[in-house]
Amino acid sequence: MKKRFLSAFMVLVMCFALLSAKKIATMANVWWSGEGTEQNPYQIKTAEDLKVLADHVNAGYTCENEYFKLMNDIDLSSVCGEDIGISWTPIGNIMHDENSENGIECKPFNGIFDGNDCTIKNLYIKLGYDDIDDDNVMPFQGLFGYVGLNGVIKNLTVEDSFISVFVMAGGIAGVNVGKIENCSNVNIAACDMIDKKISEIIDKEDYDEIENNSCNAIFGLIAGGIACINEGIIEKCDNIAPISGIFASGGIAAVNASSSISSLIPDESELNFPEASIINCNNSGGIIAFISAGGIVAANDENSTVKDCNNAGKVMSYASGGAVVGANQKNALVINCTNTGEVYRYIDDNWTICDDIIGYDENTEDYDDECFQLESNSCKKILNANKFSQVNVKKNLFKNNLKEILKSKNLILN
Repeated sequence: MKKRFLSAFMVLVMCFALLSAKKIATMANVWWSGEGTEQNPYQIKTAEDLKVLADHVNAGYTCENEYFKLMNDIDLSSVCGEDIGISWTPIGNIMHDENSENGIECKPFNGIFDGNDCTIKNLYIKLGYDDIDDDNVMPFQGLFGYVGLNGVIKNLTVEDSFISVFVMAGGIAGVNVGKIENCSNVNIAACDMIDKKISEIIDKEDYDEIENNSCNAIFGLIAGGIACINEGIIEKCDNIAPISGIFASGGIAAVNASSSISSLIPDESELNFPEASIINCNNSGGIIAFISAGGIVAANDENSTVKDCNNAGKVMSYASGGAVVGANQKNALVINCTNTGEVYRYIDDNWTICDDIIGYDENTEDYDDECFQLESNSCKKILNANKFSQVNVKKNLFKNNLKEILKSKNLILN
């Protein structure tokens, strides 16, 4: 557990190092009204307008310093949905490319997308286990797949999404390296996935049997309500939806991890603010995962911060579960965060309420790499190999198998 949850996804770091000026010089036959300036942004009025944006970014047009504005609520059911058998293709992503030097190709969205306090409804994405055999599968799923270093998504609500994938899933973005501000992921009428016993995940013999078939919610290998992986800033965002991750899940992000090359946070010398930050965010959705679950973040990586956040949702995890952060790495900060929800961990073959803000924290003296919990936790329990060997064995097998699966699908490089 001491190894960071991000280790399997270090392909991102290589991708960030390859951030280039690759951009189509001009966009022939501009689809949208407007000029793409701050004063006269491109106007997104229909589902087709949004789909065209995805097509342009996925073709390599980064939209650098270009402005987009949502002009009204949009229902995506005309371009994606179970009824028409089409999944949404995220705006931007990181792709496998055997012809490139590092085996990957980055296609970030680096524009400024203003949701104008409007709502995008009925986002539908479904990728079964067999679908990730395709080398062209995009590893990060969400409305946006990859928000780049200069990308901004703001003032947007995504409502009634259905995302069920065997890759990484986020409500607003798969991975964010830029800024997501004042955004919400909402599924008020969604089924309560938190009431599905997590043992259903463990007891499945075949990975392809694990999926979300019945309700509007977000489900993935790792999943986050706003972003799956955050390496930038997420501020003033809310999740009101159930989030389920086979590996890890968080109400705002599954992983909050600072990039080695980004310097995005304003000067906060007094707090020694790290780069990746989740600030003033709230979760009230149910969060469930096998390894790590957090009301705000499942894994808060080294030199990253979660600040002024509140969880009001139910959180369930077999291993490390925390009201705000499931697992807090060395030199990671959790500042001024609160909880009004219930946190459950599976201890001694029973679900036990442990309302800790942090599930386990490498920054405490009590931290023990052989244990998932700390003696100082409110539930006063320790999960060690002797007491909980069956779950530990399944955990280790699952982690090893998961890595092999991702390697075989070309979703990670090492």
